[in-house]
Amino acid sequence: MQLDAPKTQVELPDGIRRKLEAYRRQVRLVKLAEGMTGAVFGLALSYLVLFGLDRIWETPSWARWMLLLAGMTGMGLLLPLKLHRWFWKQRRLEQVARLLRGSFPRLGDQLLGVIELARADSDSHRSQTLVRAAMEQVDHASRDQDFSTAVPSPRHLQWSAAAGAACLLSAAGFLAVPEAAWNAAHRWITPWRSVERYTFAQLDLPTQERVVAFAEPFDLPANLKETSAWRPQSGTAQFMEQAPVQAVLQDGGYLFKIPPQRTSGKLVIHAGDDRETLRILTLPRPELVALTAFVELPEYLQYARPVVRDGRSGTLRVLAGSRLKVEATLSRELGNAHCNTATTIEGTRLNTGWLDMEDRRTLTFRWTDIHGLRAKEPFDLQFEPTEDQPPTIHARTSLKDRILLEDEVATFELAAEDDYGIRQLGLEWKSAETEAGAT
Repeated sequence: MQLDAPKTQVELPDGIRRKLEAYRRQVRLVKLAEGMTGAVFGLALSYLVLFGLDRIWETPSWARWMLLLAGMTGMGLLLPLKLHRWFWKQRRLEQVARLLRGSFPRLGDQLLGVIELARADSDSHRSQTLVRAAMEQVDHASRDQDFSTAVPSPRHLQWSAAAGAACLLSAAGFLAVPEAAWNAAHRWITPWRSVERYTFAQLDLPTQERVVAFAEPFDLPANLKETSAWRPQSGTAQFMEQAPVQAVLQDGGYLFKIPPQRTSGKLVIHAGDDRETLRILTLPRPELVALTAFVELPEYLQYARPVVRDGRSGTLRVLAGSRLKVEATLSRELGNAHCNTATTIEGTRLNTGWLDMEDRRTLTFRWTDIHGLRAKEPFDLQFEPTEDQPPTIHARTSLKDRILLEDEVATFELAAEDDYGIRQLGLEWKSAETEAGAT
């Protein structure tokens, strides 16, 4: 019975092992430096892009999300891929030899061959002497070779320079304009939050909506905040697609002369790096719909209720000794109103108190609606006291200057007119022969 020969394994020479391990370390360092500096460059560039965009416009949340995710791609995706390729996939010496074969094809094949010989189990039929001689020959051939030049496409210096430049620019921003830099950093790192954009020029608009009169030009003041670090000498205001309107800086702000508008829309105000949007709403001016005077006539006229008079003509003749109050109805809810007498506001109505009519007087009404639109001009209501005139009486009889016989009937037709009405009309008569009479 024949026994199998004992298997032996030849050790790889220390020189070859050290050279390959040193080469592997160098490759790993270079590729790690590429990954780290590339990731830093991506983050810094993402921040710098947002910083620049914020100087031009209000970068929306979705754009800040995209910039942050793009900046984190290097750290979160590309760096792990590099670690997997250059660390995990280069953990064995034969893998290193295959990588070296790209720059030293012949020597790389020889190194791969001796590594395979060293790793393969040998039997007694293979000459161990020849194996060692081959390894020594490859070891001698590799001693004079500089493997540092065999790193595949080394770009660590370029990435380091780019990352350094981006970081220097970022640091310069924090030193030169710390408020803007920190604001951009806050907006960059938290894109889901509504962080107000910092601008060097800071417009101070009291509201985001302005109501203007329909088809009328209007002035639009836009002041700069006292904290504004930049005060541009001019600003522009553009309504929708119309031509921009320019204004120069005066007394800490701009006064834009906006042409008449018939439609509502957005007006963009631009001063320096600040850009504000104002909603313009066009409405007709509040108009007088009704003007009613409630007149309480003197007691001797015995009116149970006040007389209602329409005062939209602007003049009312009122019986002296009367008293009245006025109710004005407007086309829109009132914000405030003024009159040369006490008034109260109830929605769209403006009411005065009771006024005694003894002398001629004029009430002047001015009003502003809840949107701040004023009447185009005030409304004057004149009151002219008048004296109560006696009634006018017309009488007609059928006698016609003839003698009435005993069997005849006399008829009388009476008509009376009065500016405040007739309550009772009667006839009083007496005969020609006696003083007695009847009514």
